[in-house]
Amino acid sequence: MRLNTILLAGALAFGANAVCSAVDVHKTTPGQDAYNKAVEDVSKGKEQLTAARDEAAKADSEASKVVNQLKQEFEASDEFKTAQANLKQAQSDLEAAKAPVLKSLQNKPDYIAAKTAKAKVDALNAAVNSKEDAKPEDKATSAQSVLNAAGVLSKLEADAITEDVPTSKARQKLLETSNKVTSLTRDFEASIKTNATWTAAKKTQEEAHKKVTDAETAYATAQKTQSAAYLTWQNEKKTADKNHTAVNSKPNPR
Repeated sequence: MRLNTILLAGALAFGANAVCSAVDVHKTTPGQDAYNKAVEDVSKGKEQLTAARDEAAKADSEASKVVNQLKQEFEASDEFKTAQANLKQAQSDLEAAKAPVLKSLQNKPDYIAAKTAKAKVDALNAAVNSKEDAKPEDKATSAQSVLNAAGVLSKLEADAITEDVPTSKARQKLLETSNKVTSLTRDFEASIKTNATWTAAKKTQEEAHKKVTDAETAYATAQKTQSAAYLTWQNEKKTADKNHTAVNSKPNPR
């Protein structure tokens, strides 16, 4: 009778442990719940960040469209087109004024001598660079000689152009027309800042980029929370395993 009682108690205890084990398989712990929530938060954070970046890209595109539209309208204005035409004409007039001056310069002894010197250093430079065993310092010296010779020619041309009255007037006209185009462009760029359409697009753009910054911060925080929650969950599991081992190691009462 006593033996049957002991066997029955053991069977009940075994069944209870089996039931508990079955329940534990499906039951989550606070640490696991926190981790699962953190995983969901990371997933949501990533989705929100992607959406925010898409919105910012769209806002950037819209802002660019506004600027391009305003720029097209500005460049199509009569004032700007006239300024551009005057600039182009001034450039053409300068080239026309320089042509006879440079042609006349070709026959002057100092210019002929400078051209001859340039031709010689060009030939020497080509010879130096054609040698496989040429030293780097020799190549550098030769290249500098070419630059020096070219500089002499350029100075003679520049001096001749500066001394020529018609060419000097043409250069002054080019400078004036260039400054006019620059001034109109600066005024246009300044006017954009007060344009209502641009102001609205800029505001939308700034708000969209702020959402990206906020979403990036939230996503990074969610990732850190997930990492911390995972460690907490693992520590919780280790503690539970230790407790379970300690309980199972105790001898069953007879």
